Amino acid sequence: MIDEITHFLLPAIEHLQSAAYWVAFVAALVETALVVGLLIPGSTLLLFLGAASASGHLDFTTLLGFAVAGAIIGDNLNY
Repeated sequence: MIDEITHFLLPAIEHLQSAAYWVAFVAALVETALVVGLLIPGSTLLLFLGAASASGHLDFTTLLGFAVAGAIIGDNLNY
């Protein structure tokens, strides 16, 4: 089942690379802001994007930067 999901999502990630970085940003932002992280598990999405980065589909440093920026902004909004 995981293979089917990855074969479905990886071509979309390759086609929309810039959108994948923004998805990481929004996932980290939503998970840390306004207690929405209890309802939407952004860490699972970030793990999948990290796996896509490890396989060479995304740039790791850019993905990390977007995820960290989203987490910091979400934390500050929650504060």
